[in-house]
Amino acid sequence: MAAAVAYLTQAMADLARQLAFAPVPAARKHVANALALVGEIDPDQSYPMGFVAFRITGFRVDRGLDDLVPGASIRTDLCTFVLEVSRRAPIMPDRSTGEVVTIAELAERWSVSERTLRRWRRFGLALEWFERDGAEPVLGVRESIASGVQVHQARIVARAGKFRRLAPAERRKVIEAVAREVPRTASLAQAQRSVAAAHGITAEAVRLIWQASGASAGRATRPDGWFARCAARGIPLPSIAQAAGLSTAHTSRRIVADRAARLAQTLPHVPALPTFVHAEASSVLLGAPWLGHGLVHRAPHDAAAACGTTHEANGRDFTALAALRFLLWRARAGVVGPTRPGTVDRAQVDVRWAAMLLRTLVSWHTPGVLQRLAAMMEAPVMQLPADPLRKAVELAQSCIVHAAFQIDLSTVAPHRLRIDRVAQLAFEQQLVRQPNLHAPGRAPAMHPQPVVLGDAVLRACPWIEAVAPGCGQHAGAQLLGGTAFELLAAVHGWRGDRPRSIEEMAADHGATRSAMHVRVAEAADAARRAWRASLAVH
Repeated sequence: MAAAVAYLTQAMADLARQLAFAPVPAARKHVANALALVGEIDPDQSYPMGFVAFRITGFRVDRGLDDLVPGASIRTDLCTFVLEVSRRAPIMPDRSTGEVVTIAELAERWSVSERTLRRWRRFGLALEWFERDGAEPVLGVRESIASGVQVHQARIVARAGKFRRLAPAERRKVIEAVAREVPRTASLAQAQRSVAAAHGITAEAVRLIWQASGASAGRATRPDGWFARCAARGIPLPSIAQAAGLSTAHTSRRIVADRAARLAQTLPHVPALPTFVHAEASSVLLGAPWLGHGLVHRAPHDAAAACGTTHEANGRDFTALAALRFLLWRARAGVVGPTRPGTVDRAQVDVRWAAMLLRTLVSWHTPGVLQRLAAMMEAPVMQLPADPLRKAVELAQSCIVHAAFQIDLSTVAPHRLRIDRVAQLAFEQQLVRQPNLHAPGRAPAMHPQPVVLGDAVLRACPWIEAVAPGCGQHAGAQLLGGTAFELLAAVHGWRGDRPRSIEEMAADHGATRSAMHVRVAEAADAARRAWRASLAVH
């Protein structure tokens, strides 16, 4: 999802907020009307907002003394409105839309970056989200709109793509100049700026020429995700930068990019309920006090703990499941498309919270699902031998996870939702294929040693590992105790409370966001070193 964009006029922002609750068919009609109006607006004239509201909604509103707004601002805001509304109501390309080109294809055609195309809303380039069969919505533009912008803004489009028309000999000179400048400067970006000034072209042009050449700045390449994995282990930022041969600023950006890419690759595509796009969705869906306390943050260690006392959900299944789906949907929306450090941090907090809610649901319903197996065996489940017992518990947990993502919340009444019943049906179907697990008359088995379980939830949901702390960080934090453990426990939810963001912790401790980020990073590094020291002792 594209990063949130601001409107130039307050009146247009108010109109967009009023239409935020419109159903999908009405939202698509608003987009079509706004697109039609974009082509009619003269940027050199002024228009009353009542006229704009009527053209979008079809309703006349008595606004009293209606201020005139410059056409250039209205055209930009209309394109912003199309981008924002089409995100929650994408349309399938058809005859009414004509040919559609994706933003990546248009950027390549015009030899500009996607960021440049997003800035060209002021020229009437209305980017729009389109549906695709069996895939995520894609950001693109109607061919008719792109052709119109290219005709009316031919000079600007041509100038923006000028660097592509450099002669091959000139491109080689630019590449060679960058290679000579890199050893003399502090960073690759500084070398590219110096070469751009010397050759009379933009730094962006030099960067893309260098990138297209496949040249290397003499630094060791790192595999995908390397920066994020190092940061998750608690390795300090300067150490990561030194190992990669990059500046700390560049390394910080690479960490953010790696985190966003891993989340975007692993997070499931959760269909959005109509309520997810409302402005109050967060306060409503996440407002129940029990959603932030008494949660399960890690898998049970042994079968006895997993098969313990049955928890009474007390009709909380729908609330927990809706919150889980909303958190995953919001996190995915934050890492698809252009990302910023704060956006990725918030997405990670949402994913950690969603993982705890899922583990809590599994903890609630595992004993109830296993009752089906006990009825077939005509004996308690704990009488199974160690290996069948382990398989049965992990199978029950997998069925609960599967049920949590298969239930259609839009077709079930909140008070009638029972995840355990859906999981029990799937569990029975799996047991039919494994008759050795429920053969009656089996001699009861004794378990002098705990039957250690694997993490069935983690195996079914790889996105949980994307936000998990580095190896040994929890153990190291427990060895340290004190402030280090308190900070890391708040970030990861180790005490059963919902994970806290850096902004929330900074407000609680009366510190700035950057200072709190440093304190958390230092605590993670101390926990890593404490864990490694304990391994050396043993």
